[in-house]
Amino acid sequence: MGLWAKQTPRQTRQTRQANIGRPTFALDRPRGSVQTNESMARAFRATLAFSCLAAAAAAAFACSKSSSDEASKPDASSSTTLPDGDAGPCTSPPFTGSPLGVRCNALVDASGRTVLIRGVNAVVAGIWDNTFTDGSPPVVPTHVFEVADAQRIRALGFNAIRLPVQWSAIEPTEDGGVVTSYFDAIAGVTSMCAAAGLWVLIDIHQDDYSKFIGNDGAPLWAIQPPPTQITDGPASPNPLSQEVVSAYGTFFGDPNVGAYLRTRFATMAAELAARFADDPAVIAFETYNEPLATDAQLLAFNQQVIAAIRAAAPNKLVFYEPSATFDEIGEASLGNGSLGAGTAYSPHVYTLAFTDPDTSGVTENTYAPANYNALEEAQSWQAPLVITEFGYPPASVNFVDWALWQGQLQDQVLASSFFWDWKDWGTWGFFDFDDAGTPTERAYVVAAMTRPRLEAAAGQLTSVSYDPTLQALSVTFNGSAAVTAPNVVSIGAGATVPAAQWMATCDGKSVATGGADPLSIPCAGPGGHLLVVSAK
Repeated sequence: MGLWAKQTPRQTRQTRQANIGRPTFALDRPRGSVQTNESMARAFRATLAFSCLAAAAAAAFACSKSSSDEASKPDASSSTTLPDGDAGPCTSPPFTGSPLGVRCNALVDASGRTVLIRGVNAVVAGIWDNTFTDGSPPVVPTHVFEVADAQRIRALGFNAIRLPVQWSAIEPTEDGGVVTSYFDAIAGVTSMCAAAGLWVLIDIHQDDYSKFIGNDGAPLWAIQPPPTQITDGPASPNPLSQEVVSAYGTFFGDPNVGAYLRTRFATMAAELAARFADDPAVIAFETYNEPLATDAQLLAFNQQVIAAIRAAAPNKLVFYEPSATFDEIGEASLGNGSLGAGTAYSPHVYTLAFTDPDTSGVTENTYAPANYNALEEAQSWQAPLVITEFGYPPASVNFVDWALWQGQLQDQVLASSFFWDWKDWGTWGFFDFDDAGTPTERAYVVAAMTRPRLEAAAGQLTSVSYDPTLQALSVTFNGSAAVTAPNVVSIGAGATVPAAQWMATCDGKSVATGGADPLSIPCAGPGGHLLVVSAK
C-alpha cells in the first residue's frame, strides 16, 4: 500500500496529539498543476512513493513497509511527550558542541541557553554547482553572495544561513580527489557570515540526483547506470526521466555499485567536515537534501554518513532528513530512537506550496499538520527539530497569511527553521531581478517575514508565542543557577517599530533590553520565568 493509504501512523499521531493537549488535524493532500522544474521534481518524488511505478523504482522507493518496520515504531503509550507548558521530552543524548550542542531535545549554546535558529537558504554563485564545461548554459541562474548580503540577512533578524553545496563540485572525477579550491570558496562565505554574526549550516545538496540528468547533486561518474542522455541546459532537466529513477535506485538500494557509491559519498562528506571542523561559524552538516529511499535504506545511509562526519568533525552537529515525500504530504515514518549524540531531524515543510498555493479558505490549521507531524517525528528520533526548508510562492494571495501562520506554528513546536530562500532563481525569495540580473528587494516579503524572534532563552524553553496585534512576544522557560547569560530577541530592520522602542518584562517586572538589535534581556535564575517583549 502507498504512503497515503497507511492509516495506522496517522491514527497514532491523532492519539498522541489528543493525549498531549494539541489539536488533531485532517491531513488534506490536494494536488494541482506544477510549473517549474523544481515543482515537477517534488511532485514526481511524491508520485514515486505513491504509485511504485516500476520494479526498479520500487527497489529504491518501496511504498509498503514490512511488518517489522511497523513494529519498530514507538507505541503511543510509550511517548515521552509532555503537555504544553512543561519542558517537553528530555530523551536526546547530551552533546557538547561548538558553537552549538544538544540538551533535552533542543539546541543549546556554550552558556547553556536554549537556541532557536531562524535562518534563510542561500543559493550562491560559485558554490551551487550547476554549470558545465562544454559551454552549455547553467541549469538555473545563481547570484553572488557578498558581505552586504550577510549583513542584510542579519539585520532582518535572521541568525543563520543554510549553504547548499554539491558533491559534483567537491569530487568531480572518480580518481582526482577533492577540489580544495571549492572548499576555499565555501570558506569565503562562512567568513563573511561570521563577520556579520551569522551561523552556517553546510548542506550536501541534490535535486533529482545530478545536474547531468536532473538539477544538481552527484558527479557524472557517480550516476549508475550511466545515463543515455546528458542535460544540456536549463530547458532539459527532466525529473521524470528513467535516468533519475535508476540513479536513485542504484545509489540507495544496490548492494554492490550502490554500496561503493555510498561509501564514496561518506568519504567525501568526511573530507568536507574535516575542512570545516574548526570553523566557528559552521554549526552543522546536513547529510543529504531530499533523499528518495525506503526507510531502511535511508536509516542505513544516514548512519554511515553521520559516523563519517562525526569522526571528522566531532564538535559539529549533524542534521538528517526524512524522505523527500514529506515535502508534499507532510509526514514520514516515525523513528526508533536517536541516531547519535549531536544529531537533529530536519524535514522540509511545503504544504500546498507546489500544488495549490492559492487555495481559498485556508487557515492556520491548513498548514499545521506538517509542523506537528515533524515535531512528533523529531521526538521519535530523540532529536531537536530543525526545519531546514520551508517556503511559499511570494506572488500567492495567501503568502502574507502563510508567513504569519507558519511562524506561529514553528513557535508552537519550538522548531528552528530556514526559509527558502534569499536570492532565488525563479519567483521565490526576497528579491526580484531585472533582465540584467540586478536585484530589487521585495518590500512585501520583508514585511511578511518580519517579526520578533527568540534567538536564545536562559534555560529550558517551554513555549514561544507572538501576538501580531499587540506586537508582543511571550516566552516561558525553566531557568537554573547555572545559566545566567541574557535572553536574546531579534526585532529586524523591517519592523514598523525599531528595536530601540521595544520594552521587556521578566516575570512582570520591567527589565533592560540593551536598546540595540538583537535585544539582550536579563531574565534568568532557578525556576520558571515569563519573558514578554513588546513594542512601546
